[in-house]
Amino acid sequence: MEESVITPNWLLGPVRLFAFLLSIIIWSLVGLIIWIPLLFFTILFLSIRVTHSAISNRPMNDIAKTLDHVIQFYPRGFILIWHAVWGRGTWHTWQGRQEKTPTSWDELALTAFGTIVFWAAIAAAIVLFVRQ
Repeated sequence: MEESVITPNWLLGPVRLFAFLLSIIIWSLVGLIIWIPLLFFTILFLSIRVTHSAISNRPMNDIAKTLDHVIQFYPRGFILIWHAVWGRGTWHTWQGRQEKTPTSWDELALTAFGTIVFWAAIAAAIVLFVRQ
């Protein structure tokens, strides 16, 4: 006797669409909150490195690669959501030249700390501006 498995195929589409839309909405907000400080600190770091390189006549290694990675962070999140929900390829099929670099907990903590400090400074500046 063969056991039949009932799969509600009609339910998969709407649930996937709901998961996709919810993920896009969340990433639109959370990703942007993380991406703006990442861009700010990367550009600040790039400016410091350029100044240091100009003064010390030392080469700048992998600055463009770091900047490209940060610039692609926010749009890459949307692409990853698409691939995760609809199961069509991976990030590496979309961006073959991108190397997967493992992220340590230290990097995540530093990014979270930088994001909090950035937005706290913005909030403090707004409060000081409004009080005047």
